[in-house]
Amino acid sequence: MLVLRGRPKIPLADILNDDDLGLLAEVKPKEYQATENQVVIEQFAEINDFFRRHQRRPSENSKDFAEELLALRLNNVCCNLKWREMLKLYDEFGLLDEEENAAAKIMGWDDIFADDDLGLLDAGNTEIFRLAHVGGHTGKPYADEENAERQPCADFWRFEALFQQTHADLKSGRAYLERLKTEQNLQKGGLFLLGGQLCYIAEVMEAEVRQSHRAQFRLRLIYENATESNILMRSLARAVYKDPNGRKVMTDRPPENDGLFSDGQSHPVTGWLYVAALVAAKPELAAYRHLHKIGFTATTVEARLADSANDIAFLESEVRPVLAFECRNINPQTLESLLHAFFYGQRLNLTLISKNGQSYRPHEWFDVPLASIEEAAGYIVAGTINRYRVNQTTGQIVVK
Repeated sequence: MLVLRGRPKIPLADILNDDDLGLLAEVKPKEYQATENQVVIEQFAEINDFFRRHQRRPSENSKDFAEELLALRLNNVCCNLKWREMLKLYDEFGLLDEEENAAAKIMGWDDIFADDDLGLLDAGNTEIFRLAHVGGHTGKPYADEENAERQPCADFWRFEALFQQTHADLKSGRAYLERLKTEQNLQKGGLFLLGGQLCYIAEVMEAEVRQSHRAQFRLRLIYENATESNILMRSLARAVYKDPNGRKVMTDRPPENDGLFSDGQSHPVTGWLYVAALVAAKPELAAYRHLHKIGFTATTVEARLADSANDIAFLESEVRPVLAFECRNINPQTLESLLHAFFYGQRLNLTLISKNGQSYRPHEWFDVPLASIEEAAGYIVAGTINRYRVNQTTGQIVVK
């Protein structure tokens, strides 16, 4: 018999003590990472805490976004048999066993028909449901239905402010979330919560004839992470239905129409173009009778002007807004740049000293009447600005 003789075993302590080169000195124990089950347990503990404080379950119809999120998590747990079994030991208040969770226990068509107390789903003669001479469908999506790929959204600036406003509306209660009821709710301008992020239907394209001869619409779907896809309408509906936390964003606010920057259709707000003036003129600027700052902001005009006394963009002075336009379907930064170029001859051309002693040259201040700024903005939106010029003496707009 062949016997293999190896080296004698060396204790681990001897190996560590014999580390002359210090190769093992930096070895650290692996940091603890929470598993999926532990995360679920911790989230369920938050639901227990809510019930302990309020003596009721969190409601999906609450105007409090945090409570609504807890309700969605509870519903998600109730729909997952594995998690329900695991959390029984942590269910202090019987939240997983109440009759309100009965809908979560329905697992298939048999359960639905068994719960039909009024007999509304009695089939009667089921022969009408038998198809003859018709090719069967496996129930799986057609091969090209799931081929929509996400790609960077080149004009995300048009939608960024919309997502920011929607988050603010959800927190304030001006908007709320509800389950998608029908595919008919998927329309242009719709906002949805899918996979933990908001998405917006920017466009509904022409119907396509599928392999099953079903006409389906493709969508231009914008995600708040600055990507987009051309997903099929039915595929989006399926994804929202399948996502336990999938919701449609609802709002009771009427559609807004701001006239100058709107074409009458529903477009997301892309920002604000504003014109500001000094509250009190500086002595060195007394000669400029119509001094105005032309700027843009993606937030609100009030927020942008809030710290004007400490901002050289505002000449470190108190300012007041004298004109503001809500921009839709137009890039406010591009509009600002076009106005700056049009009034280039009226731009403030001098060097000022800041409060900290540094010199600077303002680039967004112009000595031009307010009416001329408003008039030029209208011509830019209309696409006719190339027909006009500025009178360098009066600052008035005249035809070329």
